[in-house]
Amino acid sequence: MKVYDLKELGTNEISFYLALEKYLVKEKKLDDCFFLWEIDKSIIIGKNQVLKNEVNIDFTKEIGAKIYRRPSGGGGIYADSGCFMYSFIVQAKTKDDAYNKTLPKLVKILNDLGVDASFSGRNDLLFRDKKFSGCAIYYLDNVIILHGTFMYDTNIENLVRALTPNKEKLISKGIESVKSRVINLKPYLKIDKNELMDYIIHNISDENTLSKLEKEEIDDVLEIKKGFDDYNYIYLNDPKYTYFKKKRFNFGEIELRIDVARGKIKDINFMGDFFLCGELGEYLDKFKGALFDIDKIKDIINQNDVSKYIVDCKNSDIIDLLGE
Repeated sequence: MKVYDLKELGTNEISFYLALEKYLVKEKKLDDCFFLWEIDKSIIIGKNQVLKNEVNIDFTKEIGAKIYRRPSGGGGIYADSGCFMYSFIVQAKTKDDAYNKTLPKLVKILNDLGVDASFSGRNDLLFRDKKFSGCAIYYLDNVIILHGTFMYDTNIENLVRALTPNKEKLISKGIESVKSRVINLKPYLKIDKNELMDYIIHNISDENTLSKLEKEEIDDVLEIKKGFDDYNYIYLNDPKYTYFKKKRFNFGEIELRIDVARGKIKDINFMGDFFLCGELGEYLDKFKGALFDIDKIKDIINQNDVSKYIVDCKNSDIIDLLGE
């Protein structure tokens, strides 16, 4: 297994490492290889996730965490300088083959360091029955890329706040729930994070030499990186889904359904026992094609008087229905 030592590159954006995975598969066509990622506060959601449903966007802005989308499936994760990430690129026929070919290597390294870690048999690494590493996979040119997070001293409160709705009761319960299921390894190791990363790099493979990226290779990776940084890829690449809200007002019950595709409103409809005083379709057409962004939708609402279409309904009622 070829191991890349990226320490000289310092901390980089997640998009750089996603681009590096793609570069190594497409351009280098290596059989098996491995590298570690060192990153700052970031959110990375799975390929098939609806970003607004998974991430507390306001909180991520508050703490300065950038949002990324990865080409693999699975759930959203929070990562910061207290953790690091890893990538395996391997020849394997099935995902189980890939797991069995890679994750036990990390388990053995930790066992050698005195941490009684184990491989769950799925895609998690455990210590004291709590998860410190989870991973996801995707296929590219007949090889499997497996990447995951390694919790050394991750900020649990930030993790919960970044990946849940901004409601204090949910957050406080979420912190306790997450703490009961995950674990940082810092208290159980006698070495710091950088020393741990070095130890992994030097012991993950039987090969004695480590590889480094040449300047020309880094330039090629940076070109690929642009695709993973693209706004449309991150924010407008959600799978099709329906946004649903329902509420009763003095004028009747109203149910809102918005069909969203690639981050834009494809269709919208109001249903309920309210009375009409105008052609509702004319009102709804004003929203179609707009970005599915709550503030932008509120702007459209404020620019069009809904009382011309629904009896006794006010713009503030539709904003109240929309919620957030």
